Amino acid sequence: MDKNDSKIFYDTCSLLQLSEEDFVIGKEFVISSITLNEIESIKFSRNKTEDLRYKARNISRYLNKYPKKYDVAIVRHEDYLILEKFNLPVTNDNLLCASCYRYNLQVSPIVFVSLDNNCNLIASKIFKLSVEPYIYCPSGDEYIGYKYVVMDNDEMAYFYERLNENTQDCLTNQYLIIENSNDGKTDKLKWNGEKYVPLKFKFVNHDLVGKVKPINNEQELAFDLLQDPNSTIKVLSGKMGSGKTYLMVANALQLIRAGKYEKIIWIRNNIEVKGTKPIGYLPSSKGDKLKPFCAPLADHIGGEDGLDALINNGIVEVEHMGFLRGRSLSGAIVLFSEAENSLSEHISLLIRRIGQNSMLWIDGDLQQIDSEMFETNNGLKTVVDKLKGQKLFGYVKLKQCERSETAKLADLLV
Repeated sequence: MDKNDSKIFYDTCSLLQLSEEDFVIGKEFVISSITLNEIESIKFSRNKTEDLRYKARNISRYLNKYPKKYDVAIVRHEDYLILEKFNLPVTNDNLLCASCYRYNLQVSPIVFVSLDNNCNLIASKIFKLSVEPYIYCPSGDEYIGYKYVVMDNDEMAYFYERLNENTQDCLTNQYLIIENSNDGKTDKLKWNGEKYVPLKFKFVNHDLVGKVKPINNEQELAFDLLQDPNSTIKVLSGKMGSGKTYLMVANALQLIRAGKYEKIIWIRNNIEVKGTKPIGYLPSSKGDKLKPFCAPLADHIGGEDGLDALINNGIVEVEHMGFLRGRSLSGAIVLFSEAENSLSEHISLLIRRIGQNSMLWIDGDLQQIDSEMFETNNGLKTVVDKLKGQKLFGYVKLKQCERSETAKLADLLV
């Protein structure tokens, strides 16, 4: 069987490198029950770093959230007999490899993936398994726009004495959330390429959206990002209900009222929700045809009447992606929503349209991809992967659903 048809078998160290995106759009994979036990042990071990414990907590959450994405090779008595046959001592690494070996023989061909050289050696030389860590192991952690670290009082004193040094190895415009292990309080800063600076943002107070303020750590970072005049391409991603579009619309309206920009240019690739049937041709003008795709914007500005009023007053312009080629968009916040339904070429096209005194704001959620074409060539993923660390680029991934307690129940269905 071709290796492309084989399942990936992750050991513990390689599993810990996976992001939620890998669970959403990656191949189905296999793990050992040894790995499940080790993940649980790492989560609460005082002998492990906070970063490793954080990874273990995340992976545990993803495993619970996406149970259909993986299979578990439960260690059995046969695996001990396999170790005896190959004259290997009983260790977790050896049991894991033995369960992989048995799965490969009895269930499905696999490709063994590990960041541990010893495991790779055992899998390839002794059990003759296919091992390709350089292909299937991620090259690093998922980039989410910020780092979370825990420091005690001494470590915080050392850090704050050296704000001009990149002691936390952050990329330009990457945020840092610091939790004090002594009192649990958090501080938030950003590496601007030269030094760590505190967040600087104001709450929104606008007659259309009311009073808007961040309600969790990630939203505070988002406020700072959206109000930062130095970055011109800003991306918010996150699960449904995390506030991506709401925060963008609220902050954009505030900046327009302050005279910083003239209007919002709303763009959304007109892709219908996966699994639904088209309702046929929409009647009337271009604006009327695009209006159904403006519903997320209308929801935040007083419904359809509020949207019509802003369009008539020139504060909102609605444009179709297919009509952008050749345009130069100046004096505007170009808000591209639902960017998970876009190609890399679409994002490139948008960036090339940004003229003087304009910004490109992008939001999306890789869990809501509605067409197979965007699974292998995804504009949202590409723009983050390629532009992270650039001076004009900023990104924050929002993790919490804040729409309502009812909305949070959707996570149980995925």
